Amino acid sequence: MIATPAAAVIGGSTMIVNGVDPQPAVVAIFSDNGIRDIAGETCTGTLISPTWVVTAEHCTYASGGTGKPYSPSEVTISFRAGPGNRAFKVKPYQIDRMPNYGGDDRGGDDVALLHLKTAVTDVTPIPLLAGAAFPGVQQIERYGFGVTSAAATSGSATADVRRSIEGVWSWDYISARFQTSWPGGLGNWYPDNLLATYPIEGAGALGDSGGAALVKLAGGQYALAGVTFGSVDRTGKHGKDPLVLGLNFLGLSNRVDTDSRAWNFIRSHVSDTRTAGPAYLDGALLKEASTAWVYVSYGGAKFRIPDQAAFNALGFSWSAIRTVPNGTLAQIPSVPQDGTLLREFSHPNVYRVERGRKRLIELPEYLARDYGRWLHYVPDGTLGQIP
Repeated sequence: MIATPAAAVIGGSTMIVNGVDPQPAVVAIFSDNGIRDIAGETCTGTLISPTWVVTAEHCTYASGGTGKPYSPSEVTISFRAGPGNRAFKVKPYQIDRMPNYGGDDRGGDDVALLHLKTAVTDVTPIPLLAGAAFPGVQQIERYGFGVTSAAATSGSATADVRRSIEGVWSWDYISARFQTSWPGGLGNWYPDNLLATYPIEGAGALGDSGGAALVKLAGGQYALAGVTFGSVDRTGKHGKDPLVLGLNFLGLSNRVDTDSRAWNFIRSHVSDTRTAGPAYLDGALLKEASTAWVYVSYGGAKFRIPDQAAFNALGFSWSAIRTVPNGTLAQIPSVPQDGTLLREFSHPNVYRVERGRKRLIELPEYLARDYGRWLHYVPDGTLGQIP
């Protein structure tokens, strides 16, 4: 497989409002000579504990791949002003690299940790995604400090962190549709380290390497699912312009959830990282101790099952119902996390949750993006709870 790392958000949107960054835990990373010794080129990283930043391993080598490694003194981490912090810069005192990284042309296991000597106390670290939740991830938000145009070259990265919204391909889809067309096959990518995406609103570009692939959970909290590696097109060549390539563009990130290959590496160094995920996985059947009402959970949200006929029609099993303490269901949102695909049992319309609202999906998009594998059926009338 041939891929190009250090791929910035093209076609996305700025996240800075009145000089304030809502995600100050997403940081810019640069060296004295430019990342990979390319003047002006940056990488991106994420604060995952008060003293640790995670980024791409290839960002820690002077020539990319597995060339000369940077010393900590050659690397600078730049925090933007956030809701509760000033802008500041700091140098790590230690760089830990994940073993078995295959280099730029192979991908996989491309994760490094930057250790800070002094704890950051005014920026809230982003938790890692609970691994059990990963199979249900259908959409990510990618944050990066890279270029904003496919025509841009190295040295033109932005100081303005930007966000793209991308849909998630399954491993089965990638291995079936892409492997035969990629030189060298899938390289060092495996089901437990690959997060592969397609553009919805923009995608990664030069300077986003190491950046956050975030999942927005029901209720609005974010969790880190992946670390940006780069991008390819359908033939395995460098996919530079996601706006032109569309579904032929493939964003590549290294999984960092708690079921990923990177998790043991991260956990062995970072003792205080937090995790987050839906309180209950997709398809969980729940009822409170003092009521007879049964709910099903999808995308971290709850949907009430109105009667036995609806319960049976949806193919549920009474033995699968889990009784939870009174008051538990009030803490579960009614609006699922972004990317959740839903259809009422007796109605043909399919909806996708985007920015907390449902959007009708037309058949061509449904087929092109292979949405059928993610679709959840809910009781009739329950989609009215989503704006």
